[in-house]
Amino acid sequence: MENDSPVDTKRARSRLVFVLVVHDPLVNAERLCEQLRELFIVREATTPFDALERLSGGQLACVVCVLGGAIRGVDFLELVKHASPEHLGRLVFVDGEGNADFVRGTGASFVPSREPDEVVAVVSAVSARA
Repeated sequence: MENDSPVDTKRARSRLVFVLVVHDPLVNAERLCEQLRELFIVREATTPFDALERLSGGQLACVVCVLGGAIRGVDFLELVKHASPEHLGRLVFVDGEGNADFVRGTGASFVPSREPDEVVAVVSAVSARA
C-alpha cells in the first residue's frame, strides 16, 4: 500500500465501516447510497422492521434514516430507543423539509438537506466516533 494515494488509503480503511441507510422505496435515496458506498459498506433497509433486524445483526458505525414516505422520524427514533438504544448516538436523520424538532436532546444528528455531500460529511463524523 506504499504507493496508494491518501484517498485510496482512506477508502481501504473505511471499507470495514458499516452504515445502515433506512429509507422508503418511494424516496429516491440511490444517489446518497452511491456516495456513501465510496467510503463505507452500506446496508439498506426499506421498512422500520427491516431496519430493526439489521440493527440487531451487528455493529454499525452509523444509521442514516432518510425521512419521507412511510418512514417517520419520531416512530423510528422510538423504535431505536426501545430496541437498540446503543445506536442513538449513531443516528443521522435526513430530511428535505428541515424539521428536526423531534431530534433535539436525543443524541441523534440531523441533516436538513438530502444533498449527498452534506450527509456524507455528517455520516463520516458520526462514524469516526464509533
